Amino acid sequence: MASRLPHQDDVKSAPDLEDVDLTVEHKAKEKVASMDDEPSMLLKVAKLLLAIFIGLVVLACLTASKVSTISLAECLSDARFNRSRVQAPTNSPVTVTAVPVTVPTTSRPIRIFDPCDDEPPEPIVNMLLLVLMIPYGLIFLRCFWITGFSVSFPWPSLLALGVGFIASVAEVFALCLMVIEALSTTRSALGILLMNSIYIVQIVFQLVFEVYKFIRPKEDRPASWKWLLAFLVSTILAIGSFGVIVYFTADLDQNSGWKVPLSVLLLSLAWAPVVQKLQTRRWDATEEGDEESRKDPNEADDDNDDEEEDKEKKFQRTRPDKDARWRSGMITSFLKLLLTPAVVTLYVYTFKIGKAEVMWSWTAWSQINMSHPAINSFLVNIFTSFGAYVFCMFACSICIYHVGFAVPLLLSTVFAYLFAFIVPICEVFIPTEACIADTASYAWGIPAAVCLFLAQLISIWSFLARSPTNVLEKDSKIFWLPGYNNIFLEQWLILSRKTRYNNKKQFKERTKIVKNACVYICSTMYHESEEEMEQLLLSLRGIANDLQDEAKRHFEAHVFFDGGCKQGQPSRWALQLLSLVDKTMRTSSSKCRKPIARLLLWNIVVDTSIYVCLLLKQF
Repeated sequence: MASRLPHQDDVKSAPDLEDVDLTVEHKAKEKVASMDDEPSMLLKVAKLLLAIFIGLVVLACLTASKVSTISLAECLSDARFNRSRVQAPTNSPVTVTAVPVTVPTTSRPIRIFDPCDDEPPEPIVNMLLLVLMIPYGLIFLRCFWITGFSVSFPWPSLLALGVGFIASVAEVFALCLMVIEALSTTRSALGILLMNSIYIVQIVFQLVFEVYKFIRPKEDRPASWKWLLAFLVSTILAIGSFGVIVYFTADLDQNSGWKVPLSVLLLSLAWAPVVQKLQTRRWDATEEGDEESRKDPNEADDDNDDEEEDKEKKFQRTRPDKDARWRSGMITSFLKLLLTPAVVTLYVYTFKIGKAEVMWSWTAWSQINMSHPAINSFLVNIFTSFGAYVFCMFACSICIYHVGFAVPLLLSTVFAYLFAFIVPICEVFIPTEACIADTASYAWGIPAAVCLFLAQLISIWSFLARSPTNVLEKDSKIFWLPGYNNIFLEQWLILSRKTRYNNKKQFKERTKIVKNACVYICSTMYHESEEEMEQLLLSLRGIANDLQDEAKRHFEAHVFFDGGCKQGQPSRWALQLLSLVDKTMRTSSSKCRKPIARLLLWNIVVDTSIYVCLLLKQF
């Protein structure tokens, strides 16, 4: 039997808005519940200890990687120039026999890495070749494993392929020149300074971009005198320090005057964030841009289907598998694998670092064993570089970004300077000949190191520290391109990191997505009383207002009324609900017909809607 509409006297009158006890008004209970859901103090302490542990591990790995790189380069220098035979005169046997007396064995400091005075240079060159090629091989295998033959990962565009080819060639030639020739002809302190000079192109680019913002200002990139002055100071410090480094490098070795600036500039250009960003452009990015440019600007944007399609495209562009970073990384890594052995062989032949035919012989490769003096530096560099990269990724993924990533990268530079300029500490990790420093070296080396560190701190770390990641962030949201580098690990991690400065679109969209979460509430209704209907509607109204006040979230409420429509006309119970909706929402409705229902919509405020669906009785 059909239900009878209750008499007006049997239904309680709708209370005033102030008398309705709504769930959304129970602020105190919500706060108490949120306090109960907070992690305990033990978990907070455990997370802090984990963050400190990961930060210390990353710091140790970064410092060990940098020191082992300098040690390998100095071992190559010892073997290349054979300093023990050069320094010992050959015309006086008395002088030769007096060396053990003047420098007894017990007076030598403790050494972790042994010198390579009497070793041939070819095995050490092969070690450096492996140090260069192992990251490229791992990156290629990883990218190939992830992408495979899947069609969901797009290929890079022609522009991305061209930029990737030029950047890969520049990186290989500059990196091999820096490792094989530049670092092996300089001392440890100068080598540390050369490593930190890689940021110079990025620092200059930031200054140019700040000037460009004053020339062509936009709302999403306002010009700032504060940042312009900061980048100007950092650029002056960086260029001045780099000039001092190049001058003293040329003074130490007349043949290295062009090698250092060329390798630093090429490597800095190849690793610039804007160059890495261009390599991630997908194949159909140009086609999408052409479609948008061909769109009539006078065409009205009132088509809901087009808006939904645009939103879907925008969402797809934010997905990690919708850019070409994996395919581009696979192609460029394979290219670097092919170029690196050829370029190293070319440098060995050109600069007469041993013999190229001996380098590729089995005799040279068989000497890479545990008895070789440089094997410790080689193994430490391989494992610590990979470990630092993995732990940095882990730190960014579990939201301990500052303690586990930014701070260790900053402190590793300081520790490297201490290892380079404090001779007793330097002699423990690096061959003694590379640690010899005079007053002139301290006079220009320490100011240059301080200036480079300040320039790096102003222009790089100011954005790196203000660009944290979300929980369980993927690799594609952290770095521009996949991979790492064993020689300049710290510089690669910093320049490849996506920050608020070089990738504003990602951080804006991510912040918008996090804050503007969509809220949907669905409820059913049949023959409830007027009071119950009004309480539900007032609750929905209160939720909508709270969400609008907090973060302007998109909110939709759907009320499905069973049997609310018969032959296209609302039932008496549905009319009761509709009258209450008009009363509580204080806005007009729009109507539309569906195959099984009539749909009514009330737009309360922006991005806030109430839907009432009157289902047909026969359904």
